[in-house]
Amino acid sequence: SLWIFIFDQLFNFILQRTMDDNVDAEYSNAILYVDDFLKYIYEFGVDRLNMQMMLYFADHGENLQTGHGPSDHSFDKVRIPVFAYFGKDYQKVNKTRFERLKARQDWFYTNDIIYNTLCGLMNAESGFYDSGEDLSNENFKFKKEDLYTFDREVKVINDPNLQNYK
Repeated sequence: SLWIFIFDQLFNFILQRTMDDNVDAEYSNAILYVDDFLKYIYEFGVDRLNMQMMLYFADHGENLQTGHGPSDHSFDKVRIPVFAYFGKDYQKVNKTRFERLKARQDWFYTNDIIYNTLCGLMNAESGFYDSGEDLSNENFKFKKEDLYTFDREVKVINDPNLQNYK
């Protein structure tokens, strides 16, 4: 099992710290709910369904001070975690793809090209599939300098938090 993150203790801590601030408390509760739901899906899938792959990512991040709107180009809104689980059988059958994805776990990626990675991970290539947009494919064509966000208006590398990133 790889990259399944269950943060119950962390979010319980955050929830207790933010009870005085309603927006923060509501957001923390939402995260706690999603975390608990993902834990349930993971345990049910592994225990009862022989689940071999689980992938979760949010469609956007959030900035609690500025809210959520298309005109706010805060990088908080485009930094999203990706959680993935791959069962032992999946890892055996898709060894090259799994190892490549594992080696690229710190690579930059945008969720607007996730479709092709999902197709690749499920071995479901079609006429719409682009291997250059599949992070698990040898033909993945993006470097962090090539990626844009906010309707291709802002380069991902302009994120001020990336100044110290390798």
